[in-house]
Amino acid sequence: MPDIFQVDEYYVLSFGPDNKEPNRVRDTIGKNRLLPELIEKQVRFLYGQGYYLYKHEVQENKPIRVPLLVPTITQWLDSWRESGVSDSIDIYINKAIRDFYYMEGIWNKWRMTKARRVDGDKPVAGLETVNPTRCRFGTRFKVETGNYEDANFQLVLVGDWTNYNKKTLKIYPRFNYSVPNDFGVSISYNRNPSFGEEVYAYNKYFRGIEEWLQGSNRTPTYINSYYENSLSAKLHVIIPYSWVEKKKSWLESLCTENAERKENNKELIKVNGIEIGTDFSEDLLNKYIDSEIDIFTQYLSGAKNQGKAYFSYSTAGEDGKELSWRIEDVPLKYKEFISTLIDYDKRADEVLLSSKGVDASLSNISKDGVTSNSGANVYYNYMVYIATLYTAESVVLDALQFALKLNFPKEYAEGVRIGILSLNNVQRQENIAPGDRMNNNKV
Repeated sequence: MPDIFQVDEYYVLSFGPDNKEPNRVRDTIGKNRLLPELIEKQVRFLYGQGYYLYKHEVQENKPIRVPLLVPTITQWLDSWRESGVSDSIDIYINKAIRDFYYMEGIWNKWRMTKARRVDGDKPVAGLETVNPTRCRFGTRFKVETGNYEDANFQLVLVGDWTNYNKKTLKIYPRFNYSVPNDFGVSISYNRNPSFGEEVYAYNKYFRGIEEWLQGSNRTPTYINSYYENSLSAKLHVIIPYSWVEKKKSWLESLCTENAERKENNKELIKVNGIEIGTDFSEDLLNKYIDSEIDIFTQYLSGAKNQGKAYFSYSTAGEDGKELSWRIEDVPLKYKEFISTLIDYDKRADEVLLSSKGVDASLSNISKDGVTSNSGANVYYNYMVYIATLYTAESVVLDALQFALKLNFPKEYAEGVRIGILSLNNVQRQENIAPGDRMNNNKV
């Protein structure tokens, strides 16, 4: 699929080579046994105790965030649902954080106040996140593939991109920061910039670990397939041709008998559930042999067949010798196979953990070589991790900060900002009063 494709009069910017990048990220991560819960931990780490208002101040030559109580701002944030916005401020931030960790970009729907006739009315009623799998940039003006920039796309098309046409898509104007009040509803895209990407944000860690993710996701399939099909030894079954000729003669006699039964209106004979009929053919012989092989194969595999036995009759050839199937073992290295899968899985876990930057002591995922997960060690790792979250916070709250600026320009000019409590001045434990230390707080 080209970078730019057309939907009626709209020119749409493809999100990924097949326009399914968000779907691929969602599906690949969603199938992994490790990453969804790890991302949820990241969401909980960043969300902390929710939002708060603050100002930056310098104390003892150190910049710190000083929490504030501003009732007018809090009342606005708490009134979103009453104003027709679908989510509360807390749910909005929670969704925005999750979108950031999956796609590093957040689609924000701006709900503006319908009637702003009184001086001092707040223009922004609230914000909503839009599912990243449903949003694409577009324009009504022709744009050449490979010759575009972010400013070319002033529309956002929302819909199901696995099955779309003009009638199934909703068209929204892109939020314009220079004239924010032009539209009652518009959509902005707030992202963590990706190197070499002009418009969309791409999940950086996903691109680096996609092959590992796919391999890790296939491991359970390999193991389950082994348990289902390889609980018994692999065997080479040799069927003597004289046995086949014996069965051929037997089937021919059954067909003759069936012909007599048909004339006498009697029920015809069946073998292994196969309609024998009245006329013998080579196809009938092949069907019979296949049925015998199926019965034997079902006995060989499957968890429910352990300890069961397979019974059959042998026959004698013209020389009087016994005719029976000969079964030989095929040597397979099952232990090495399973050990290789386990080793790969361990390595994949290490790669996934390192890509997310979450220490094993915080993720609760065991890691070889870890000998100490003391409270001090865990808290140190927590502080180091929290210190890396300011970029995430800035992207998650980017639209909300601008909404604050529009609705409360005076307070914004005075330095009031919205923050997330998890990032409120993490301190060393020895600098905190004993009664307020983390090990005394129940979470």
